[in-house]
Amino acid sequence: MDLSDLSASRINLMSKCARAYRYAHIDRIPEPQEGAKKIFGSVVHVGVQRWYESGRYQTEPLSKYVDACWWEVLPRDVAIALRHCIAAELGTHNLLQLIKISRPDIKQPTATKDYQKSQQFRSFLDAQDELTVASGRCEEIRWTSDENAHQAYVKSMAIADQLQRLWQDKPAPIAVEREVWFDFAGLRIHGFIDQIRQDPDEHGEVRVRGVDIKTGRNELTQLEAFVQVFLYHYGCMMDETLPTPERWGFLIARRGCKMQELQVDVERHAPLAEKIIHSVRRRVEAEDWAPSFGYWCKSCGFRQLCESEIGFWEFGQDTATLDLETDRVAA
Repeated sequence: MDLSDLSASRINLMSKCARAYRYAHIDRIPEPQEGAKKIFGSVVHVGVQRWYESGRYQTEPLSKYVDACWWEVLPRDVAIALRHCIAAELGTHNLLQLIKISRPDIKQPTATKDYQKSQQFRSFLDAQDELTVASGRCEEIRWTSDENAHQAYVKSMAIADQLQRLWQDKPAPIAVEREVWFDFAGLRIHGFIDQIRQDPDEHGEVRVRGVDIKTGRNELTQLEAFVQVFLYHYGCMMDETLPTPERWGFLIARRGCKMQELQVDVERHAPLAEKIIHSVRRRVEAEDWAPSFGYWCKSCGFRQLCESEIGFWEFGQDTATLDLETDRVAA
């Protein structure tokens, strides 16, 4: 089993569920919604990177760069349908503004007959149908049932506005989307550090902080957060061209761009990180692909495949956890 190309995300996936790791990285089965997840994450991360690299981040909106990324990653027919949807939505927005001005007593303008029967609203519905058809023909991208391409686009624009307000008046990061390679626990590990920032705090003191932008819909478990932050921190220590951050923060993009901060104590945390990675290594080498059941099963793209192989009834078991004392998964 090839363990020469490990990342924090792969280690975390194996720790959370070995069966999902096998599907994704051994069998290389595409997760149905993985294409949509990658697109959303890519447009935000690449958009931020290009915003800073342009040298005009203090004068230009971040949304300009995030918007440009959408048209690069989407298939042509989906991109055309999305453009129609955006244009049609602008028409409904203008109509809603008129309704609000002419009838200020109305609390829900979208529920009025003027809106529901308008040409603008019908055009928007037609554009949504066009987008649904175009997306349905695209096998490599599957959007979730509650978020199509247009809704994801709108969300990314809102995130861009929030990040711009957060960072536009701050110094540019020391590093953006920096790739690091390093050896730890006998394995070669790599990853991308989203940002290393050197911003003044509320007292005017400059602090070096690592930032990881999370665009996923699910929050990290404590184990996932620990593994990721420790490995990124250790990677910075091993890279002579990078400063070692005093603190790390997960910026949760889909939850108002809130920052969750953590601090790494290498002397205290390294043994625990080694134990986790050794456990993952032994299971991969032994080809132990036993599944771990938990809340993550609800959003796992491999759930139907897993159910068909194992049997649906097993999802009624208690959550399996990684026992760090015995390095075994206990149900």
